[in-house]
Amino acid sequence: MAAIESYVGQTVNGLKVLKLLPRNASGDFKYWLRCPCKEEFSGGVYNVINGNTKSCGCGAGRKSRYERMPDDKLIAAYTENESERVKITAALVARRLQLPELKNAERIL
Repeated sequence: MAAIESYVGQTVNGLKVLKLLPRNASGDFKYWLRCPCKEEFSGGVYNVINGNTKSCGCGAGRKSRYERMPDDKLIAAYTENESERVKITAALVARRLQLPELKNAERIL
């Protein structure tokens, strides 16, 4: 019990742990959490600690499909997909990958 109480006041996987709630009817412990979007919600202690819960459901903890792509496929997607170039550019800039035409992309984003 002391170990799960030690997370109160800390940020775990992007979630601020505000307090430990009493056990529920199933006997599980839950935390009262604050998401990066400022929404507060309850989440299971072990799901938070293990990284299974990363947001209130707003998507703050999710990566776009471009952020999950390997570098070579991301660069290929940039050259093939004009409609998604802003999202792809953001993923490239986040990784600090350089394409000649993206030299000034950080100033744009």
